[in-house]
Amino acid sequence: MADRIPRRREGPPKARQRRPPADPRQRELDLWIQRAPWRRCRLAYIKAHPLCELCREAGRIEPAQDVHHKVDRSERPDLAYDESNLQALCKPCHSRITLARLKQT
Repeated sequence: MADRIPRRREGPPKARQRRPPADPRQRELDLWIQRAPWRRCRLAYIKAHPLCELCREAGRIEPAQDVHHKVDRSERPDLAYDESNLQALCKPCHSRITLARLKQT
């Protein structure tokens, strides 16, 4: 069996290219959810509320994966970390609520 010569790439390695979101509000949200204060708040809320609150009200048991702001953070930034404004939701419930909110605007 002949020795294999490793292929050599020409030029520098390709940088990971990521397109910025078209909507500036989405870009701001993407940056906000990566910040440490929100990550700590979200983690603490999910630990305290491990089940989807909407599914639980409907008699179903689903694990919560997202933390939703009942009053949008852009409308009331002072409520961004207020526990009374947060809601633990599963992905389908959060997507449904977010989509309905987007259709209203």
